[in-house]
Amino acid sequence: MKKYGNWALVTGASAGIGEAYCFELAKLGYSIVLVARREERMKEIASKLEKQFSVKTLVIPVDITQEDFLEKITAKTKDLEIGILVSNAGFGKGGKFIELDQNKMAEMVKLNCVAPTILVHHFAKEMAKRKCGAIIHLASVVAYQAVPYYAVYSATKAFNLIFGESLWHELKENGIDSLVVSPGSTKSEFRQIAEIPENPHGMEAEEVVKISLKKLGKRSSIATGFINKLPEFFSRILPRRLWIKIVADQSKKNVGLD
Repeated sequence: MKKYGNWALVTGASAGIGEAYCFELAKLGYSIVLVARREERMKEIASKLEKQFSVKTLVIPVDITQEDFLEKITAKTKDLEIGILVSNAGFGKGGKFIELDQNKMAEMVKLNCVAPTILVHHFAKEMAKRKCGAIIHLASVVAYQAVPYYAVYSATKAFNLIFGESLWHELKENGIDSLVVSPGSTKSEFRQIAEIPENPHGMEAEEVVKISLKKLGKRSSIATGFINKLPEFFSRILPRRLWIKIVADQSKKNVGLD
């Protein structure tokens, strides 16, 4: 795994899957740049990483929906060679589309789509100069089909899927591996923020991360866990209208409309 360099940068590093990436990559010997809004929480994680794995860390508290987020990150990482970029930050919100807050939906698009585009563009150019690097994009199993009552969120995750898979082919000639990871139900803060009921059978964030790191450089995209592969499978074999209805019935329950 150290073939990519010495530093990994993880967005959304203060909890959940992002935090799990920090620990798994540090375990492999990478020094970690933690990017998120919660500075104190990231400092706690960074302290644990340094003590447990004897790696270096850099904490960058920043809201990546803000216009100047890239400047704040690059100002502190300009002397570092970022070998792995984990574009993990994102959030979801469900409900009837016309009843959702317009500003919140716009913020979701910025965080889930616009910010990753800007971030990946910058660091991919740096990796291309070295002919070495890896980018991990976090999508979701909802990226494989339309999801009524999560219309904007599922659309942003579809963007992540297509974006990352496209770069898998395009960046190979630059020596860069691109992998899209589509988790399903995962035990993390995400479900609380999205107001989705907890799933007792959800995967642990650490398990999602371990699976993805094993596939990095080998696949263009993965859905983690057998159950989470089913949406992709059924979206291919069932009539589109029928599959949308099936998905709608479940998502309607999740947002408390049924």
